[in-house]
Amino acid sequence: MPHHLIDTQKEIDDTCSRLAGETVIGVDTEFLRVRTYYPKLALVQISSEDAIYCVDPLVKGVELAALWSLLADPGVLKVMHAARQDVEVLLHTAGVMPQPLFDTQIAAALVGYGDQVGYAGLVEAEFGVSLPKSSQRTDWTRRPLSEAQLGYAGNDVRYLLPLCKRLTAGLKDRGRYEWALEDFERDLDPALYEPDPEQAYKRVGRGTHLDAGAQHALKRLCTWRENAARSRNLPRSWVLDDVAAAAIAAGRPRSVRELERIEEVRSDTVRRDGEAIVACLQAPGDDGGPLWSRHEPLTPEQKSTKSALIEILKARAGELGIAQSVLVTRADLDKLVRGMPVRELVTGWRREVVGPDLQRVLDDRMRQPSSANAGVF
Repeated sequence: MPHHLIDTQKEIDDTCSRLAGETVIGVDTEFLRVRTYYPKLALVQISSEDAIYCVDPLVKGVELAALWSLLADPGVLKVMHAARQDVEVLLHTAGVMPQPLFDTQIAAALVGYGDQVGYAGLVEAEFGVSLPKSSQRTDWTRRPLSEAQLGYAGNDVRYLLPLCKRLTAGLKDRGRYEWALEDFERDLDPALYEPDPEQAYKRVGRGTHLDAGAQHALKRLCTWRENAARSRNLPRSWVLDDVAAAAIAAGRPRSVRELERIEEVRSDTVRRDGEAIVACLQAPGDDGGPLWSRHEPLTPEQKSTKSALIEILKARAGELGIAQSVLVTRADLDKLVRGMPVRELVTGWRREVVGPDLQRVLDDRMRQPSSANAGVF
C-alpha cells in the first residue's frame, strides 16, 4: 500500500474530502516534546483501505480546517494505538478530540495480550511482520522529511485497520466489545489532558518528606510553576526543577536575598523569577494538615487481605485469559486494602466481572475486629 506526502492546500483539502467518505481510518501522529510544555505536532498519518497519507502540518500558509474536521467527524471511526499521547497533541494543537475511537492497545489487552503491548509487537504477533526502527528517534520537525522517515511514519498506520478488524472479531467472540468501548471512552476524557495546576505538587516525590507547612508552600510553588510553564510553553523543569522546588519549600525564603542562599536554586532562576517565587510563597493559603497521606506499611491484616484479593484476581484473569493488571493494578490493590475507592472498580465492566468477589473478601475482613478495611464498591 503506497504512502503519500500531503503538503499543499489542494492535496490536504482533496485528501480529507476523500477520506470523509470512509467509515474507518487509521490515525497516528509524530510530535516533538523536548523544549516545550505542550507537544509540537509535526506529522499526521492517516490510513484507509487502499492508501496511506502523511499530512504535513508545518507547511507555512496552509489551512488545516479540513483535517481537523475529518478527525472530529463522529461518522468516521479513528483507529489508533496507545492513543493518549496522540489525543493530547491533537487536542492542544486544534482542540480536536478524535472520536469515536478504537485503541488497538486496549483492545489487544482484552483479548489476551499484555496490558501495554506495543504496536510493533502486536503487528509481528498478528501478521508475522517485523517493522523497521531506523527512524524511531528522529526529529520530526526538521524539513525536508526523507523517504525513510515517511516510510517509517507510514508503517505506524499501515496495519491499524487490519488490526482493528481482527481485534473487533476477537472482542465480539469473547463478548467483550462493550468492555472495549467503555475503556476507549476513558481515553477521551478531557480532564486527562489538562491537569489542574492546583494538583501539580503531587508530581514532586520529594514533597512527601516535607513537614506540613513546607508541603503547602510546595503546593503554591508548583501551582505557580505549572502556570508559568504553560504560559511560556516550556518544560516544567526549565522553569524550576523538582529538587529546587522542594528545597525552596523547605526553606520558605522571605526575600530574594534569602532565595539566593539556597544552593539548589540556579542563579538565572533567581534573576528571572525570584520575586515571583517569593511572592507566591507569601501568598495567603490554607496551610492545614499534611497534603500527603503518609501511609504506613501494610499491616499483617492488610497484607493478608491483599493476598486474598490477588488470588481472586489471578483466578478470574486466568478464566478470562487476560493479564491480571487489566483488571486491577497492584497500586489499586493497595488502595483497596486501605479502604480507598478505585475509580475503575466503582462502575463499569470491571465492577461486574470482579467487583462482587473482591467486595466479599473486604466484607469478611471488615467483620474482624482489627480490620480497617472499608467497602469500596
